[in-house]
Amino acid sequence: GMGGGLDRKNEELAVRMGHEIIAQALSDGADTLVSNDPACLLHLQGIINKENIPLKTVHLADILASGWE
Repeated sequence: GMGGGLDRKNEELAVRMGHEIIAQALSDGADTLVSNDPACLLHLQGIINKENIPLKTVHLADILASGWE
């Protein structure tokens, strides 16, 4: 949802993309969004927090480091 500063260049598009990602995750029954992009995770977590959506965000490195299942 960030694409190299998309949030600063086109906030409306970035927010719309974030909502689409979140909606798809919820539709698929996911409880966690995983990414290797910290900016994307911050963007998505901001939307999730603001709208009180029952999803978590986790960086891929945290999963690999912890053996998380």
